[in-house]
Amino acid sequence: MASKVKVKAGRRTNSSTTKNSKSLIGRIEPVTRSNRNATTVDSKKKSGNAKSKKTSKDLNSISVINGKLVSSDDIGILLRKTAKELSAKENREKKKSNSKDSGSKKKGSLFGDSLTERTIKIEQAQRHKQNSGVLSPQFQEQLKDQIRAQVQASIEAQLKNDFTNRDETRIWGDSFSTAEYIDRERRRSVKKLRAEKAFRGTAGLQARIPTGNRKIKSRKGPSFSNQLVISTEVNTKDKVLMIYNLALGVKQDNLKKILQKLSEISISRVKVSDLPSGSATACVWLTKPSIELLEHFTEIFDGALVDGRTVKVTIASDPSTGNSLKY
Repeated sequence: MASKVKVKAGRRTNSSTTKNSKSLIGRIEPVTRSNRNATTVDSKKKSGNAKSKKTSKDLNSISVINGKLVSSDDIGILLRKTAKELSAKENREKKKSNSKDSGSKKKGSLFGDSLTERTIKIEQAQRHKQNSGVLSPQFQEQLKDQIRAQVQASIEAQLKNDFTNRDETRIWGDSFSTAEYIDRERRRSVKKLRAEKAFRGTAGLQARIPTGNRKIKSRKGPSFSNQLVISTEVNTKDKVLMIYNLALGVKQDNLKKILQKLSEISISRVKVSDLPSGSATACVWLTKPSIELLEHFTEIFDGALVDGRTVKVTIASDPSTGNSLKY
């Protein structure tokens, strides 16, 4: 093949010789990374575009899940991928919200910690308590001391309140003794119980205790229309007490013991008579009858409930004398 001949400045030159006019060393170019990549790309393109397209398609259709190669067209893979993306998005939103809350937390509290730090510490302590199930010995002793102090303070406050509410007026200064006050109250309650047992059958009526020539002590109860007792009888030895509306079958000895115990009056004998009407009547003889004792006995037992029956007590003459006058 004949080379092209150019005429330049009245001179004939060969095109091939002019193109490669540089020397061998001048035609050597330094190999850089960009040049090398360009040459490799050009070589790959020259080797065939069809083969490269096939390889990229095969790589896109394969995914690595848990160290295994699986097809990217699998629906399970797509679902798992979507779930991971959603969970990652939620985590990012939570982190953002937590960062905002932490920025708006108040500090400088009494304990030197922020509100969230204290709540975290409380939650950790509760969690530790639930996990361990047993409190530390030091913490147990502290709780016991606190409970003892609270109980002692409440007891003393209650005792002082009870004492101030009493009718008695006494001044207790710094020498206030809880043990002395409790002992005094215990003895007072025992006396009160004994008095209530002695007047159990009074049904709230007034009871007067005879004390000879001394003044008669009266127990508080419902007021009577007239408490004045007048007797024109000089001799009361023939007077007895009649108890009506008793139940049938009452034993005389038992009735005598009960009447004597409740009234604290000496009784010589008791006689019970059953009546055809369905009730019984008792006749009571006192050892030393007097108008005070007779009235005292009447006030105690008149209107009392005996075996579910309301009895009536009156003063009458001794039936053995033949004079049955009652007043």
